[in-house]
Amino acid sequence: MIINIPTSSEFKQSATELLNTAWTQVVDLIIEFEGLIDLVKGDEIAPELTPDGLNIIRVPQATEVINENSLQYWKASKQTLSIALTLIQQAVEFYIKGRIVEISPYLLISSSISSGGKSNTLKDKPFSEFKSIDAQDLIKVHNTVTSERLDDSFISWYNEMRDIRNKLMHSVPKDIDLEAEEVLEKILCAHKYFSSSSWTKDRKAFLSNTPAYSMEYFKREGNIAPYILNQLYKELEVVLNSLKPSIISEYFNFRVKDRALLCPKCIETINSLDFPPDNYDEYLKSFQSSTIDNNFNCFICDYTETINFKDTNCNCCEKFYIEEKTSICLNCWCEEADS
Repeated sequence: MIINIPTSSEFKQSATELLNTAWTQVVDLIIEFEGLIDLVKGDEIAPELTPDGLNIIRVPQATEVINENSLQYWKASKQTLSIALTLIQQAVEFYIKGRIVEISPYLLISSSISSGGKSNTLKDKPFSEFKSIDAQDLIKVHNTVTSERLDDSFISWYNEMRDIRNKLMHSVPKDIDLEAEEVLEKILCAHKYFSSSSWTKDRKAFLSNTPAYSMEYFKREGNIAPYILNQLYKELEVVLNSLKPSIISEYFNFRVKDRALLCPKCIETINSLDFPPDNYDEYLKSFQSSTIDNNFNCFICDYTETINFKDTNCNCCEKFYIEEKTSICLNCWCEEADS
């Protein structure tokens, strides 16, 4: 008897976890890079005195030096980006296997079940011990047995990524230069193609099950929601600064060039931190209206509400975004905006 047969949901969950792991690797690189490059920019060339000796001339770091350090950082990051790409490719394979398993898990077994001889009938054998079909045959099997066929554009995208992955894993190619933004886009593309939920929703679910937040001690002692949301905000801030507006619009349904405000629901949650931010004037604004009737939606937490604003401007930021119901400015979160 074949035992421990994987289910479709297990394949899909593993695929989403692989994408999240790849995302963590790439975002961590970007966050680290931004912190380090700020140090490089702030390292001024030795100041000089003016000829009269009365004033100091401060010379900022040369652009060439900043660019050189940037190239050095990302060159050293190639291996991490390559591993992230491998995780994405493995995730896509798991998504495809999940769909095939919905029809029958035995379609994933490449050899005949009877090929193991009499030993197969004498004791139970785990599904994982059977040889699986090759990755190159997954799409063929998928499109043969399922009605939801993979389209040509996706197949081309998948084969291109698989080709790059094979070169990276089996050789040391010098003609392949991966960029962090490119890898992030592949993560979002794979997730959108196979998942019905938003990336931010699945990302929060993944963060809530990381090793630290999985410990019963932290679940029992306090609310982890504000810490997870705060981390997600930090990630998305660097991601939105890295990706093109068109990519952000496609995968997050967020228009970076249009008006956006602070999400009341998110800020309410983040305010539950042991040490909440002193101010939110530079916090990521994720609350955006798609219509002229002020019906706002947050692309991070999916909170939706129709907001009415007062006719007076905020005393803190001078913007006209004071919510009538709470008298809080949704641009800077000034709680004394109506005074």
